[in-house]
Amino acid sequence: MKNVLIVEDDEDIRDFLKTGLESIELNVLVASDGMDAWDKINSFPIDVVVTDYRMPNMDGAKLSRFINAKFPQIPIILISTYDPDYIGIQEFIHTFLAKPFSVDELIMKLKEILVEETTF
Repeated sequence: MKNVLIVEDDEDIRDFLKTGLESIELNVLVASDGMDAWDKINSFPIDVVVTDYRMPNMDGAKLSRFINAKFPQIPIILISTYDPDYIGIQEFIHTFLAKPFSVDELIMKLKEILVEETTF
């Protein structure tokens, strides 16, 4: 089972995404900000990170740079109303989903990333 980390400060969105991804048999960990996520990434084997951009303590841009520096093999899906080109982190992320998006759109992105390793 693949481990997906959802990093989102909005609890309702975080829980909604967690439930949706667990329905396709992914192991989903959650974090409320970049600092919490960084602790989890350093403690658990993570296959994909799904992160928001605007969060307290450490935003998604800084988190993406940290992940890319220490764990470049972990793909990052940025979920945000901000375009990654505007933020300046396009080289640190694997793909981008503009908010609002559906769980099905996220599942499609995850399938693209994990297609060689996982059957949904």
